[in-house]
Formats: sequence, C-alpha cells, structure tokens
Amino acid sequence: MPSKAFNDFRNYLLKDVDGLIDAHGKLSTGPGRKGLGHITRSAIVLLCAAWEYYIELLASNIIEYYCTKKKVNTLPMINADNFLKFLQAEKNKGILKDAVEGNWSDALHAYLDPRIKRLNTPNLNNIDDIFCGLGINLANVIQGQDIHNLLSSLITTRGDIAHKGARTIYPKIGEVKEYRNFIKNLIQYIDEELSQHLKDRHGKAPWQKISGSVRIPDI
Repeated sequence: MPSKAFNDFRNYLLKDVDGLIDAHGKLSTGPGRKGLGHITRSAIVLLCAAWEYYIELLASNIIEYYCTKKKVNTLPMINADNFLKFLQAEKNKGILKDAVEGNWSDALHAYLDPRIKRLNTPNLNNIDDIFCGLGINLANVIQGQDIHNLLSSLITTRGDIAHKGARTIYPKIGEVKEYRNFIKNLIQYIDEELSQHLKDRHGKAPWQKISGSVRIPDI
C-alpha cells in the first residue's frame, strides 16, 4: 500500500476540497450570476493546507522507516555530524539515552520536528530543507521549472486569500480544478519516487507504489 501520508491525503485531506468543488457545481446552476468566490477561495486554502500536511506526514513516515537502523553510523543522513552534536548537547541527554538504547524515533523526531513545524510556506525550497535533514535531496526527485512555478502560484494565491479574504482575486473554478489535479499528481509522483529512492539506497521500500484502484483521478 502507499505511504500513510498518501492514504490520509486521499481519504481525508482531499475530500473537503472535492466537496467544495462539487458544491460549486451545484450552486452555479440556474439563471443569474452567482457570487461563489467564497467557495473557490476556501478550496484553494484547504488544498494548500492538504499539501503542507501531506509533506509533514511523509517526513514522519520516513523517520519511522529510519528507526529500523540500530547504529548511528548506519543512519542515512547527509548531516549526521549535526545530528550527533544534537544528541550530545547537554539539554538533550535524555534523547541521547534513548538513541543509545535503540529508540531512534524520539531522537529523530526531536531533531527534525522543529524543521517540520517551521513549514508555514510549503514551497519546494522549504520542503527540501526538511528532506535534506532526512538525507534526501528532493531537488533531484522533483525537477522542472513548470512544477516550481505552478506550486509557487498556488502558495501565493493562498497567501493573498489568507491576508485579504474577499478583497483579493476571485479564483475561477477551472483554476481550482487545475491546482487540485496538479497537487494530487505531484503527491502521487513524490510518493512513488521516494519509495523507489529509499529502496534503492537501503534495500527495502518503506511503502508500495500506488495501484490503479488507489490512484486519484482527475476532475
């Protein structure tokens, strides 16, 4: 099965977005001009939140995958030296004890959770900072200026809505659908690519590829 992060995105996070798109379709029928910007703006905000939460959950899934490592020199982390310094810091003696006893989960979460919590703007640069802490160069996984541009456009639109509300743009339902399909395709791609990437590096896939019955269709 795919990652837990993907399953949550598919089964819970995306449903509200799709529900708003469906509601827009029902309310926009009939004569007269309908003022439905509150629905399309809400869909944009929820879609961006779903993308951000997927990334946070995916990072946690990878931490749990890494917890099978028993020795610090087998941890697949680019910045392992920084992680060791973190463990050895006076204020983190309890975490160091947990790590020595093989409880990598608490140690890795304590090291990486502050990065995850700082993810207020989920663009690829900020996301890459989290995954670099996990030993993954996400820039090598996600390539293409079009992807960067469309994601930046979604995040900028979300920011405008959050700060200005109805005084900002009126996203057309076609734009909302385009963003929705883009994000779900990007998430499906990341889920499969990281599964293969981690399998190639460490011999075992953390989760399976997305089967046809689970793959999310366009709308």
